[in-house]
Amino acid sequence: MSLPEPTHSLSTELSQQLKEHLQSVLSGIIKANINTQYVRGAHEFINFRAALVGSDLACHDHLVKTFRETIPFTDYNSYSPFFAKFDQRPCRENDVVDLFAPGLPDYLTASSSTSGKAPKVFARYHHAWDMQGVAARGGEAVRSTNAVGTTVFLWYLGYWCLVDIEDNDGGVVKTIIRGSGTAASRREDLYLLPNDDQARMSTFLPGHTAPYAVAFVNKWRSFLFIHALFAIVHTSVETMSMAFVNTFVDMIRYVDEDFDLLVECIKSGTIPDLEGTAQLRSYLEANFAPNPDRAAELLAIGRPSAQSGWCGRVWPKLRAIIAICSGAFAASVPQARWFLGPNADIHARGYAASEGWIGSPYDPLNLNQFKLTKKDVIEFLDVTKDETISNLVQAWEVIVGKRYELVMTTRDGLWRYRIGDVVEVCGFDPKDGTPVFSFAERQGVGIRFSDFSSTEKELTDAVLIAAPSTIGEVFEFTVVMDMRKPPATYGFFVELAGNLGPQPELASQKLLDALIEFNPKIRVSVIQGKNRKPSIRIVGAGTFREFRHWKLEKGATSLGQIKVPVVLTDPASVEWLSKKVIQEF
Repeated sequence: MSLPEPTHSLSTELSQQLKEHLQSVLSGIIKANINTQYVRGAHEFINFRAALVGSDLACHDHLVKTFRETIPFTDYNSYSPFFAKFDQRPCRENDVVDLFAPGLPDYLTASSSTSGKAPKVFARYHHAWDMQGVAARGGEAVRSTNAVGTTVFLWYLGYWCLVDIEDNDGGVVKTIIRGSGTAASRREDLYLLPNDDQARMSTFLPGHTAPYAVAFVNKWRSFLFIHALFAIVHTSVETMSMAFVNTFVDMIRYVDEDFDLLVECIKSGTIPDLEGTAQLRSYLEANFAPNPDRAAELLAIGRPSAQSGWCGRVWPKLRAIIAICSGAFAASVPQARWFLGPNADIHARGYAASEGWIGSPYDPLNLNQFKLTKKDVIEFLDVTKDETISNLVQAWEVIVGKRYELVMTTRDGLWRYRIGDVVEVCGFDPKDGTPVFSFAERQGVGIRFSDFSSTEKELTDAVLIAAPSTIGEVFEFTVVMDMRKPPATYGFFVELAGNLGPQPELASQKLLDALIEFNPKIRVSVIQGKNRKPSIRIVGAGTFREFRHWKLEKGATSLGQIKVPVVLTDPASVEWLSKKVIQEF
């Protein structure tokens, strides 16, 4: 049965129903977190605390009204002095208990840090299980994220460190993981305790193709190649799960590049000597036997690049891969579909941020359409108005077609945190009135010149419009401010999905035309000599895979969480990419 299309307006009944639910959620968050160290100590809550002196906290309406009128936008500068208590050694229970939410957190999670700055780290508490749609603890110690069948689970499960929280006598009260959000949340979903990791290394989680040890290979190429090795010997694969769709494409392209090695490894039952696998080899080798018949089948099928639909021939039961495909990741979707063939779909993964869970796919086959969470409170800041709390609107007040920046208040902290994501409202779920939205762009992230600017979405749309008929299909790209010669202009670093297109010499002009369509001020600037046609630098095949590996080596947050931003500002990253250019137009 197909899903109903989102409605363009809310009935009075659904609007009131949604309002009552979210007001109740907000009231519950306030009551739970009002006595935390953060709320009692941060200056942003001075007016809030004063307004509640002598008030009846059981009065739901008063709590909600006071929150909305007195709490300003909060940012990481407000949060970080409190979080720093987790960095103290020893980390005392009295210092960190009830810090942002009641009790002690389950884990500490870091942002992906695409800007090159230090990642932001957040404390996530036990109720985060519900935020990701996972049942309460109980039953099996290990749960698989796919209900049935065999899955290729492309998630890194390593972490930076363990934090021991001690009582005053030095006894360890709780040990928590500090690591990337993707790794920590997957571990939480599966209830994987760090003390059990060693015992699980040579075992398989239910339904997974690779032994547990593969999830701890910390080199990008090695991680994906070893996963491919174990996945390919399983003809029963039905799904693949990962954070971002480019992870799947990278894996298949590594298979293509090292096809002969892969076939020989399967034939002989050999684990290749790859970087990052030395400490794990014994667990991998114990689970990998010679399979000459499968090797012969692969030789008959050929390399992934030989013809489209390679995955369907290797895994005839494969029905879906699940990954984030919105924003900049949309550029990898055509290549993913080419590898998959007609019988497997791409399903959208939920919309999440380091700060919390935002939404679930409304229709999994629509890769950029999400239904807002009802477990936490998300407010909407109209991007066309001043950035003040008076211009916030609630979920039942949003207007279809308008764009808003998301502002989060979660059970993990009583704050009004601007996460910087701009979404466009598509409609409302006709069943319960919940807003349905699509990701548009990052707020304030784009290319800005003296007379005009271009947003992430405009830059993405422009290159996807201009490229196919000129330089060819784009696999991945990023944009910089190109100031190598005056005047400054847009500088596109582009990796192609295949061969160079039919008219590359026209690409720069066509790209400029597309940008002018979005912003006519660019034409005036070019005529006046303040700007010029964009530069397009083609980088070699596999460059952005290498870039992710390089970022990992430089201390990026985690394997599997390294993103290539639409707009790149980090000078070291720009210099690195500049050395990979093979052609310029």
